[in-house]
Amino acid sequence: MSASVIKIGHVNLARGYSAAEQQTCLIVRNLAQMGVQQILLCRDNSPLISKLKGTPYLKIIKVSGVSDPRFSAHFSVARRVKLIAAHDEHGLNWAFVHFMMFGLSYVPCLHDSFNGTASLYHRALFSWAAAVVCASPHGAQKLSSLFGIQAELIPNSVNDLKPFRPNVERLKVPYTQRLLVGQIAPLVNRIYCQSVLIDATRLLENKIPDLIVLIIGDGGDLQLLKEKAQGLPNIKFISLKNNNFVADYIAALDIYINPEKEGDEFSEQILLDVLDLEVPVISTRVEGVSDFISHGQNSYEIKPGDAQSLAEALLFMRDHPAKRRELTAGGRRTADERRPEQTALAYYNLFRRLCAR
Repeated sequence: MSASVIKIGHVNLARGYSAAEQQTCLIVRNLAQMGVQQILLCRDNSPLISKLKGTPYLKIIKVSGVSDPRFSAHFSVARRVKLIAAHDEHGLNWAFVHFMMFGLSYVPCLHDSFNGTASLYHRALFSWAAAVVCASPHGAQKLSSLFGIQAELIPNSVNDLKPFRPNVERLKVPYTQRLLVGQIAPLVNRIYCQSVLIDATRLLENKIPDLIVLIIGDGGDLQLLKEKAQGLPNIKFISLKNNNFVADYIAALDIYINPEKEGDEFSEQILLDVLDLEVPVISTRVEGVSDFISHGQNSYEIKPGDAQSLAEALLFMRDHPAKRRELTAGGRRTADERRPEQTALAYYNLFRRLCAR
């Protein structure tokens, strides 16, 4: 079966733009380069529209003016594709309704963890799917235990970020001859544990006098974290309202810190991109992250919630530049196993097999 015979409908009805939407964008873009004909159903204010503008073999159908889009645009898609790929929770609900209306096969593409329950609805949702894709082994195991299904494993890809080098150099200028470390995450301390980084910085106040710590992100815990960081002028809080600068900040760092206690898709994606940009990583080994982070191979592992462990890791990394280079080389190898073209090819092979049934 040639690529031109495969006609795929993608549904992503998320309101914003997170890791799942970025993965949707990369998959659609790379499938288009293979000549696959596609339809994308999304909200009329979705960033996917501008990001995928001009993509060949792609038609975008916009859903507007509804809070619950499950019953919208079904006749606009009906019988125009051979398979539906659902990339978010609303999209999966839409695909299930479309299946009930027209009998068109659908594939839940779980780019992040399934956080639902083993309800009768969810059992039907996954059991009646033509296939289910999980991005992590942990996610696949969870679905197996909940619903007894065997999911396909297709890991999320790196974002293939391209830093703007003049901007990277501009960011580094104020910190010349300093050890620049940082974390990029929403300022939600119970999950991302920025306070652990602050505590570790305090422990290192006299041991690494040239240390500069960038806490990059926005969120409700900003004031709490600023109060905790009082007396530490080497900690800088930086807002990141424009995600276009994420690659520049990552590339400017000497070491990236991930002290979180709970794994989530945001940190997983950021860490993949950090590895891809060859920045050494200090990280906890938590759910999701543990699928690709390996102590001594591509990162330095620390204990969750342990500021002393993080402080010791920073001292080690400062004093062993050769080990840092070794870890960045290992990180790049990990990232090279998750290129967007490889992820899209895995989806193409799955879709091709399902369409041939």
